[in-house]
Amino acid sequence: MRLLRLTIVLLLSGQSYASPQLVATLGQTVSAAPYLTGVVSPKPITLDALPSDKPATISYAIKTPGLTPGLVSSRAVHLPSLMHPIYIIGDDALSKQWLSRYHATLEKQQALGLIVNVKNKESYDTLVKQYGIHPLPVNGGVLAKHFKITHYPVLISQHAIEQ
Repeated sequence: MRLLRLTIVLLLSGQSYASPQLVATLGQTVSAAPYLTGVVSPKPITLDALPSDKPATISYAIKTPGLTPGLVSSRAVHLPSLMHPIYIIGDDALSKQWLSRYHATLEKQQALGLIVNVKNKESYDTLVKQYGIHPLPVNGGVLAKHFKITHYPVLISQHAIEQ
């Protein structure tokens, strides 16, 4: 009992946070840069070093050879890590018809839009204005191979690839 009281008194009277302790100083500072080659830039990047006169540009003329407008057979998939559905479209009559029909559903699902075939910025801007969407212009070759699709428009969700 006496030991318990002593322990409580020591705990209450002592500092409850550990502070850093200097164990040793050897007087030699060695740069870690040689050990981090390829991981850390030798010179820190500052905002002044970035070119501010050239804004980032996006190419709106996209052509994905492996993807064409057409019918997509629905199939079940298991993609639990896909947080939001992805839709893939082009600048063609079938995609525009599909957008007219499913625009509200895509918006409700907070689907991410990708446009894989578009002639130019004017065509892209027309889609944005007409449907109120902002699909990212991308080359969809890798997506086509990964999801085993050859046609669009298509909606890819956690449970299905469908049109």
